[in-house]
Parts: sequence; structure tokens; C-alpha cells
Amino acid sequence: MQTGVTGALGNGPVAVNAGGALLLNGNFNAGNLLITTAPRPAPGGVVNSGFVQFADNASAGNAALNMQGSLEFRNNATAANSTIDNRNGGGTTFMETSTAGNAAITNGVRGETNFFDGSSAGTATLTNEAGGLVDFFDTSTAATAKIVNQAGGNVRISNATAPGTAIGSLSGAGNVILGGRALTVGGLNANDTISGVVSGNGGSLVKTGTGTLTLAGVNTYTGGTTINSGTLSGNATSFGTGAIANNSALVLDQATNGTMANTLTGAGTLTKSGAGQLLYTGNGSAFTGNTFVSGGAMTVNGTLGGVTTIGSGSVLRGSGTIGTTVLASGATLAPGNSIGTLTVNGNFTFMPGSKYEVEVNPAGQSDLLRVSGTATLGGAAVAVVAAAGNYSLTTDYTILTSTNRVGTFGSVSSNFAFLDPTLRYVGNDVLLSLRRNDLAFASVGATPNQRAAAAALQSVGASPLFDAVLLSSAATAQSAFNQLSGELHASVKTALLEDSRFVRDASLDRVRQTQGGEMSSGMNVADSGNGSASWARIFGADGRIDGDGNASRLNRDVAGFMVGADSRMANGWTGGGLLGYSKSDMNVEGLGSSAKADSYHVGVYGGSQWDATSLRVGASYTWNKLDTQRSVGFTGFANNLKADYDVSTAQVFGEIGRRIDMGTVALEP
Repeated sequence: MQTGVTGALGNGPVAVNAGGALLLNGNFNAGNLLITTAPRPAPGGVVNSGFVQFADNASAGNAALNMQGSLEFRNNATAANSTIDNRNGGGTTFMETSTAGNAAITNGVRGETNFFDGSSAGTATLTNEAGGLVDFFDTSTAATAKIVNQAGGNVRISNATAPGTAIGSLSGAGNVILGGRALTVGGLNANDTISGVVSGNGGSLVKTGTGTLTLAGVNTYTGGTTINSGTLSGNATSFGTGAIANNSALVLDQATNGTMANTLTGAGTLTKSGAGQLLYTGNGSAFTGNTFVSGGAMTVNGTLGGVTTIGSGSVLRGSGTIGTTVLASGATLAPGNSIGTLTVNGNFTFMPGSKYEVEVNPAGQSDLLRVSGTATLGGAAVAVVAAAGNYSLTTDYTILTSTNRVGTFGSVSSNFAFLDPTLRYVGNDVLLSLRRNDLAFASVGATPNQRAAAAALQSVGASPLFDAVLLSSAATAQSAFNQLSGELHASVKTALLEDSRFVRDASLDRVRQTQGGEMSSGMNVADSGNGSASWARIFGADGRIDGDGNASRLNRDVAGFMVGADSRMANGWTGGGLLGYSKSDMNVEGLGSSAKADSYHVGVYGGSQWDATSLRVGASYTWNKLDTQRSVGFTGFANNLKADYDVSTAQVFGEIGRRIDMGTVALEP
């Protein structure tokens, strides 16, 4: 069917079925017409779709077009204010000089919108749902249109004529396929985020308009990025591998650590934000703008021109070259990636309250700030961070060189307890010296055990252990003294003395039993019937001896057995003897110290009773074979210590009790 007469179809609905065609031309205006194309199987199983065409100066007006077939705009036709829905193989094509007008176009699953020739997306809003596509060919453009490219959708400009095409506003989690073309985006001055992947071998992106465009995906386009106006925001993975021409504002929001190698040019502003580290390894020597580091760390291992300001709470690192730099109050300079040299092609200013963190090592190497212009020191603090190793007792380091020096640093500190840092100013250079102070080892001890171990070590004098402690921080020295104190050996004796109760308890319990007392748990008795008996007991326990702020907590467990025999004697006495064995495992919490003990017990016991009064006595001797191990390890020193030795426990014990009957209950104090 073909018509050029407005209103000829009323308000519809009009269904264009498989194989059918509706041609609307001339000055036709669809008004509020509802037009639907739906595919249906034709004979033979081939799926055909209806076809609707707007040509000449025809307008879709306010029509609703639900397309599962084909919709075409030709000549000067316009989609006007229509609503178009493409899905299930349906598609809309704009050709020649036609325009999408102010239409709302949705591409669902297997739905697409194509722009050919010199057609335009006008001021339309195009939405790609998952599986939808917007495709640009020839010199078509969407410079004043808005595209919302949802996850699973695609926007493609790789078929456009060089150099590429423009989109007024582009956002969403769908992918953008550049091919080798240039995409100019941002003309509508909107604040947009593209979180999908922007790809294209040789493809490039040009940011225009006053809004902010955020690239949140891991993008792979290689043709470079140009910022002509507004703000382009992203992170180290947002801009592909090409050069960045920053003529307006670039924001690198680095929430986590990232590396960026893009060449950087232009005179715009560069802002590094976020708590992560940005490692820049590219060539930014042609960049002449201002860089602001407002959070995290900026590490320059490449070259960065212009003027850089490091804000409070931020850190400047690296072994590359940077332009004139200001270190604000609360900011930190830490050259190198461990120990290294940062070169400043210009002036460097330390503001009052800033900090220069200098790493040093035993080989005489240190961080260095090399300034080609004037270094203004501003009373900043110098903090020395020493790497592990064996230092000489006197070591000098050059930490700053410049063409001209103004002022001095305000203070210097280090993480050494027994080496003092000092600064010397020689011409325009600053030298750091480390010298042995007169602080006694014991003065940094926090507990009596630590101080005793420290004093003993200092009395020994020069040795690898002495030197390692000498070159440590106060915290490391305290840890070393703790480990060296050998408190395990004293704590083990305490544990063995406490565990001697198992022999004592077994002896007294057995005598009490012969005197009519209750049988204790774990004891089995075989009575011969003639006044003699034998018995056996197994025992076990685990426990701890809590620390007191001086010694650490000792954890232990013990298990063993005892056997004994006894007989009634004259005058109401009972006497007997016992043998036993037990094994103990002990460790001191936090000190890497442990001990094992094999204990062999022998004892005698006896007792008698006079009416309600009872006497119980005994004596025992225990041989303890100890195997101890300790690990001593701290910065600059490590060793494993072992000892095997014997200790013994002897005890004599007794008790007197008087039975007090109280009905069914008896007490014996």
C-alpha cells in the first residue's frame, strides 16, 4: 500500500504482515498512527517481515511504530516525535538526508538502528537494551542526539567515513566499537558515564562540551584521546594505549593502584584523586599544564612536565623526571620505588608541615632529590627509613642536590634506636649522617626481662647479634630482647613445679582411701584381701600460666600414669610406694619458644588414723628430661636455639585432718 495523504490511515492500528509493504511519501504525516510489523512463517518455513517506508518529506509524527520487520526513512523524511521499538529482527534505517527528529527509539534483542549517507539522529533519544545495536555508516551523525547504551548493547562507528562521527551524549555499560574511526562525544554538555569497553585498532576519542565524561571500563582503543573542552575522567585503564592531548581537564580517579603509560601533551589540568597509587611511566614532557594530586600516591617513573602540586595527605614517589613542584603542608615526598632518584626539571618547594621521607641502606645508598632550579626547604621534616642490614657506625648520604638552595629542613628523625641522624648543608646540597648515640640498650626495654637481656647483650660487646640490635628501631629492639630473654626456661620450671601436684594428690588420695575416704576419680584399686592392695591412676590436664606484663603466657598440656602398692602395718599405719611417668608439652605465646618434658616419678607415702583424726604424709622425687627450642629472629639476625638438659623435682608433703560428721555429710578440715 502506498499513500501520500495525511490522515488516509486514520489512527490505525495498521498491521503490515509478512511480505507486505506500507510506503508513506510526499508530505504524509503519520499523526498518532499505530503501525506494527510482525514476522510470521511463510509457506516453506521462510520468515518474512513487513516493510514500512517514509520517503520524500513524510513524517512519522507522533506515531507508535512497533517493528519486528523493517522501517526505512529516505530523502528528507523524519521520525519526528514518534516512538519506535525494534526487536526480534526488527530494524530502523535512516538514509540520504533523513533524520530521527526528536523520536524515542529503543533497540531490544536483535533490534537495530542504522544511519547511512548523510542522515542524522537529530535530537532523538536512542536506547540500546541487551542485544541492541546502533550503527553509523558514511557521514551520518548523532552530534545532537542522546544514546543510552545499556549492558549487552553495542554502538558502532567503524563503518563511518573517516575521520568518524559525533554523538551528543553517550552513556551506559554497553560496548562502543570504534574500529579505526574517531568518536567525538559530549556536544550536549551532559555528565555521562561509559562503563562498557571502548575498543578499536586506531580508533580515537574526542571529548567536547562543558560536561564531564567518565570512562569507567577497561578500554582498548589505540588511536589516542583528545580533550577539547569539559572534563574527561577515568583511571589508568580508561584511555587505551594512545596519546592523550589534554587541552581542558583530565581527572585520574585511582581507587586502587594502577599503571599508566600514555604519552601526555597539552596545557590543560590533570587531577590525580582516589586513595590508590598512580604509577606514570609515559612521556609527558610536552605537557605544560598544572597537575594536582589530591589523594593517594603519584609515582612518576616516566616524565611529567608542567607544574605539580602535591596536596595534604598525598605522596609523590618515583625515579623519573617531573616539572616544577610544590609539596603542600601534610604532603610527603618519597623518591624512588624503593631507593631511587627523582629529578625535578625546575624548582621544588617544601611548604612548612611537609615531609621528606628518605630511604637508606647499609651499602651507602639513599633516596635523592635532584633539582635543576631552586630548592626551597621551608622547615620541612626529614624522616629516615632504614632498610634491613648491617650498617657502619658512621655513614653519610647525599639526599638533595640543587642549583640553588633556600632555607633548611626543620627536623630529622629515624627508625633507629641507637643511631642518631643529623643533617649537614654543603653549598646547595643536603647530606644526611648516621652516628652511634650513647643510649644504653636497657633504656629502651619495656619490661624487667627485656632490660635484663639488653644489659647482658651490651656487656658482651661487638658481635653479629650486638650489631643487629644496634641498628634496629626501638620496637625491633624490644622484640629482640624479649626473644633473647630465655624466659621459657624459667616458665618451664614453674610449670613442672605446679604439675608436681599430680604425684602429691595421688599419694594423699590413696592414703585417704585406706582411711575410709571416697575413691578419687581416675584411680583403680585391686585389694588382695590380706591388707595389701595395688592401684593405678591415669591423669591429664591442659592449662596456661598467664603473663604478668613481664613474662609472656605459657600454654601447656600434660598426660601420664602412676601405679602403686601399699599394705597395712602395725599400730594402724598404712605404707606404700608409687612409680609413674608423664609427658608435657609447653610453649610461650608469641616468642617462638617450646619445650617437651619426659618426667619419671617415684614416691613413698603412709598414714594413720586416731578416732576422727587422720595423718597423711609422703615424699617423691621426679627426674625431668627437657628438650627446648627457641627461634630468635628480627631485622638483621636470625637463629634457632636448642637445649637438652635434666632437672629434678623433690617434695615432702603431709596433711592432718579431723573428720566432723554432720548427718549424711562429713567434713574434714
